[in-house]
Amino acid sequence: MSSFDPDKFKQEQKARWNQGALSTWTLWKKTQVEDTPAKFFLGLVPIRPGVKILDLACGSGETSLQVAHLVSSHLKDEAKDAKIVCVDISDEMLKVLNQRAQEMGLANMVETRCEDAEKVDFGAHYFDMVMSQFGVMFLPHLVEDLARIRGMMKPGSLFSCVVWGEEKDCHIFYAARSVISPPPPPPGTPVSYGTKEKVMEALRKAEFSDVKAVEFEVVHETKDAEEYITLMSGVNKWMEKSLGEKGSELWQKLVNYCNDRYRTPNEKLTEIKDKVADKISEMTGNKSPQDQAKDKASEAGDRMKDAGSAMKESAQNAGDAVKDKMSSMKESVSNKAEGVKEGLQK
Repeated sequence: MSSFDPDKFKQEQKARWNQGALSTWTLWKKTQVEDTPAKFFLGLVPIRPGVKILDLACGSGETSLQVAHLVSSHLKDEAKDAKIVCVDISDEMLKVLNQRAQEMGLANMVETRCEDAEKVDFGAHYFDMVMSQFGVMFLPHLVEDLARIRGMMKPGSLFSCVVWGEEKDCHIFYAARSVISPPPPPPGTPVSYGTKEKVMEALRKAEFSDVKAVEFEVVHETKDAEEYITLMSGVNKWMEKSLGEKGSELWQKLVNYCNDRYRTPNEKLTEIKDKVADKISEMTGNKSPQDQAKDKASEAGDRMKDAGSAMKESAQNAGDAVKDKMSSMKESVSNKAEGVKEGLQK
């Protein structure tokens, strides 16, 4: 069995993603029901003027662009100094990202760099947030790379990543292995970091603090098994090569396998969606920073109302006190007058 070669691995990954860039973006955009990973990141984004965010191994920028749109829509004119830096090893994936950034009017906010994630360097304390969707498990020297990334982050800033689960749970990628079996990767291949325990351990070793993790489902939906196979074959060329032409014996075998295992009634899909929504709330502490900001503004407004009510009540009380004093003076004068009158009568 061959040993793991990090440089060769990265070159293979670059070639793979360059070849399937548009297919990959189409797959995720077309089949992901709730876009759970993006919602996870969106709930954590620090929205303030001049914010700088790094998306490491950004791919075609599906999440990067949603984050940029969120920041832009909230800050409006103040968004001009905000920056979303998107780094990926695939120049073809970045072409997709740049084109979409232009179409969305976000090109001034989004900066792309075709670069090895292990060589990225922005200097110390540059970013307010670093995020990575399905990226960190590809880093051959995970702990060292995470420690270096931490050095580029401002004190108190946030690192957030999403990784695949274990192979047995990633059905969208591994269903085809029931029919065709590609050769296993060499020991040490970094995709083995796709468990929350291993990533959390690596983050702690890299001296990140307050490390937390949650598990959630990402739901993909295609109209039928054939569409799933077509989309996945565009991403995994080994799958396309092994299955052969559409309608071949292996192709049909995989169609039958998917139909037997993954055909889902609508009510079951709704149940899964509800679970996903609950997990998003759990991950982001129930309320996003944007919602928390709105709550603070609302609380401030309530405090102003309370202060206004207190002032009004205080003024009312003062008015009542004056009235009481006037009444007391009037009563006193009246009593004195009565006394004088009585005295005169006597």
